[in-house]
Amino acid sequence: MRILFCSPNRKFSRELGGSKVMIELAEEMKKLGCDYHLYAGEDGLKNESYAEALKKYVIANIDSYDIVEVPDEHFPFNRDQFSKKSLIIARSVLLGLHLENIKFNEAPITIKSKIKHLFIGNSIREKQKNEYSDRFADTRETLINADFINVANSHDQELLIASGHAEKKIIVQPYGINETLFRGFDALSTDIPKNHKIAFVGTFDYRKGCYDIVNYFTQLSSMISNLQLKLLGTKGMIQDETTVLNMFPKKLREKIFVLPRYSSDKLPELLKDCTMGIFPSYLEGFGMGVIEMLAAGLPVFAYDAPGPSDILPGNYLAPPGNVDLLVSKSNALLNDNNKLLQSRLWAKEHAKRYSWKIIANDTLSIYSSLLDNLSKR
Repeated sequence: MRILFCSPNRKFSRELGGSKVMIELAEEMKKLGCDYHLYAGEDGLKNESYAEALKKYVIANIDSYDIVEVPDEHFPFNRDQFSKKSLIIARSVLLGLHLENIKFNEAPITIKSKIKHLFIGNSIREKQKNEYSDRFADTRETLINADFINVANSHDQELLIASGHAEKKIIVQPYGINETLFRGFDALSTDIPKNHKIAFVGTFDYRKGCYDIVNYFTQLSSMISNLQLKLLGTKGMIQDETTVLNMFPKKLREKIFVLPRYSSDKLPELLKDCTMGIFPSYLEGFGMGVIEMLAAGLPVFAYDAPGPSDILPGNYLAPPGNVDLLVSKSNALLNDNNKLLQSRLWAKEHAKRYSWKIIANDTLSIYSSLLDNLSKR
């Protein structure tokens, strides 16, 4: 099987969520005998859009591939322009259409912090809004014209069906962790650290619940002495450590460790001193940070939102925006050592189902079946 993977990030990097998914899936499928090519368009964009550059590349090369995976936001072209000998599959790493129905927690927790962060808060909201709203039209066209749609969570599937897409057109597959990273996580102890430290893995922005994290840590710190917070991979809409720290009350900043960027192979070492994880994101394609924290032996509390809700059972979830419930669940767990130890053991075991080896086998099976049906037409 020959597969073309096209990056929604316009370049391939293991440090960027969308392209990391494709790199690691492609590498695992190569072990199963598949050939693949990664296309980002970065060498030939010049003055044309990524979508137009990708269109030209696909028209010229589609017959060299059995499967062409295109980003769901960047291929709004009539299917008749492309050869029917291959399948075009729109992969969604983050289905922005959900944002039309999501309400975020906007206000910081105190009047003082509300005034202090008014401008940065408005900046985050506007950037987030503009970043996604312009893509909705192209996303809808891409999804309509694709032969199939590949999403990573059941909320995406439900939204697409409600939008008129046939269920048989939608493939739902999770994302995974590769064997090398799993070995790093497996080496970590599940013993409870002496001092409790909460981890968050992800960019520190509006969609990921940045204000919710501030609220959460402020509340929980008042209940548990010497509590610390570790924020990993924060660089996104907020670029630097100082800006992140300044969103928290001054008295808490010395308890917070911020690392804007890290190499993915360093993550086990970065998480080894943490007790549990938090992930109050309102929207994910899947939620790689969740399974990475689980693999490190950290039970994770998250919102019942697209992505995390497919990974975690109900007792680890709270309605989106309900910071108080996340705090209550966390406080109860951190004050029950027996339950906490059991949860840490469960987390490591639960993460094992999210292996790229397993997912690549499933992908090969599904795509092989689709190609068999194509050949019978």
